[in-house]
Parts: sequence; structure tokens; C-alpha cells
Amino acid sequence: MADDFKYHIGHAGGLVRPAALLEARRSRAGDRLNEAGLAAATEDAIAEAARIQRRIGMSAISDGQYRRASSASVLYSGVEGFDGVTGSALTDLLGEAGSLPGSLAVVAKLEAAGRLAGTEAAYLLQVTQRSTELALPAAGYVAERSFDASRTPAAYASPELVGAELAGILRNEIQALAAEGVRHVQVANPGYALTVSRAGRDRLRAHGIDPDLLLDRMSEADRSTVEALDTDETFRVSLDITTGGSVDLTGGYDAGAVVRFFDRLPFYRVQVEHLAGADFPLSLVPSGRVVALGVVDVHAASTPPVEELLDRVDAATSVLDVDDIAISTNGSFAPVADAPGQLTWAEQAKRLQLVEMLARYYWGNEL
Repeated sequence: MADDFKYHIGHAGGLVRPAALLEARRSRAGDRLNEAGLAAATEDAIAEAARIQRRIGMSAISDGQYRRASSASVLYSGVEGFDGVTGSALTDLLGEAGSLPGSLAVVAKLEAAGRLAGTEAAYLLQVTQRSTELALPAAGYVAERSFDASRTPAAYASPELVGAELAGILRNEIQALAAEGVRHVQVANPGYALTVSRAGRDRLRAHGIDPDLLLDRMSEADRSTVEALDTDETFRVSLDITTGGSVDLTGGYDAGAVVRFFDRLPFYRVQVEHLAGADFPLSLVPSGRVVALGVVDVHAASTPPVEELLDRVDAATSVLDVDDIAISTNGSFAPVADAPGQLTWAEQAKRLQLVEMLARYYWGNEL
């Protein structure tokens, strides 16, 4: 399937918070600002982020996840049954780069308390005149990080059962977002990078985890999430497996695991890391799938010359049809709100402009 709706350019959802929003958050925490004031500051920041993305030429506009503390907080705040911080191997291996700092344990029946991203979608649709996109945490990933054998109810006796419950909740939310006019939803599961990379698989085994079984458990939930969606032909759901460099990919990929990954996951597009010395094995991508190449590093102190990045994309087009490729970042600019060491707004803008510049070399005015 060619990427015929021209989502040839993108990022992983989370954007750096501007200074005014950070100050508003600090003021709210110190009781110097009320909830209405924080909400107004958040909406101002989202409107500005949408304006900048439109100006840069992004194919679909994100709200930067400015209403969230992390990518998963949209799930934790909208679903009853989570409580108390818990740990897991994925938490240890991915940490904050896995976008779920302080994962919450499943301690009761999981039930949606209302909409998850309804407020995000409503305002984003109001302030942008382009296609809109939102990111949601993957059911399989949250299940693995939130299952706690000592606290999770017997009704959820395994991560698979937690994943199945979350898949249904997320499926309903995606269906609602599509009906409201959101055009693109990214499902984020950085855990797959561990299961398909050689170094990641070694690290999982060191934690006593069979990487193939983990891949199968997560993929069952994530496949179920997007099964039987009733949406129009302009709506897309993609899978983001980028980690922003938190997984060592320089050792390459396990070919069998990559084939297993694509066999089990039906997403039309997959966003992957594709930096120098850590190429994703594009020759293993099934015909008709779209791959968003994360060639722009969100954490590097500097970016490589444009010519070097063009060479990398040129090499990719010798393996895949150019219309089955997109250009993206290798992870989220801000997986966690207010985390230290994030880029400045200006540095982020330069990287977004670089993504757009690369894409325009290949698709020109089609963007």
C-alpha cells in the first residue's frame, strides 16, 4: 500500500513544552495559578504548536501531548483500575525513554471512566485546518509494564488478559477519534525495539524474558486493538516502535524476529529508528507496508549534513518504493513532561524543519 494520503513526514507525537507552559505548570503546582489559568496556557501552547507545524509543512498536526504528564497518562487518567507505582523489566530497560515513567499497576477491574483523548481531539480539530493526529500508548506495552503478580486481580492472571482488556478500551477510543475527524492515530510501543534488535533480545534474556514470547504477547493485544475498526478510507492507524536511542541498535536486528514482528502486526505503517550505523533491515519489510524512517535524532547534540541524510534515504529507496517511505524523527522530543535535558524550542524547530526538508526532496509539492 503506497502512502497515498501523503503522510510522508512526521514525528513521534511529543513536543518540547514552551517556556510559558512550563511556567504555568510551576505556578499551578505552587498554587499561584488555578486550573482555568493552566488550561488557558495549555491551549495557547497547543495553538502555537499547531501553527508552527503548519508553517513547517507537517502532513498531520499534533497537539504535542501538552495536556499529558507522559504519553501514557492519557490512559491512566481515563481508565479506572490503575494504582500504585510498579516496576517491570521493560521499565528497567527503557526507563523514561519508554514514555511510561512510574508505571501504574493494575489493581482492579479496568474500565474506561470516559473518553481518553476526547478533549485533546476537540481542541486540536478546532485550531488546525489540516489533518490531525494523536498518539496513544499500545495495549500490549502498557500491559507488560502494569501487570503485577502480587497486586493484579486474579481475573487478569497474565499480561495477555490485561492486554486484551486494554485493547478493547483503546479500540473504542480510536473508533471515536476517527468519527470526530482525527485522521491519523499513532499507537506507540517502544518495547518492540527490544524484541527485534540483537542487543535488546540479549538484554531481555538477561532479565529472564523470552523475547519471542514477549513479542507475541504484545502483538496479540496490539493487533486486537486495530481489528474490526469501522472507519472511512481516509483514516489511518500506524505503529511507532521508536525509542529515541534508548535501545542499542548498532548490533543489528534478528531477521527471524523482524519477520515475526511483521507477520503478527497488521499496521499499514511502522515508524522505526534508522540512524547511521543502526539501519533498520528494510529488505525484510513486507510488500505494501509503509516505513517511516527515523533518520533525524531527537537527542544528538548536532545533526549530520543534509547530504548524509539524503544518502541514507536514497539507499532506502533502492530497497523500498519511494511512496512506501516516510521521513521522521527517531523518537519523541518530549516523552515525559518537564523532563531534564530536553531540547530547546529552537533546537526542536530545526529538527522538524530538517525532517520537512528531507521529505520535500522526494515528494515536493505532494506534501
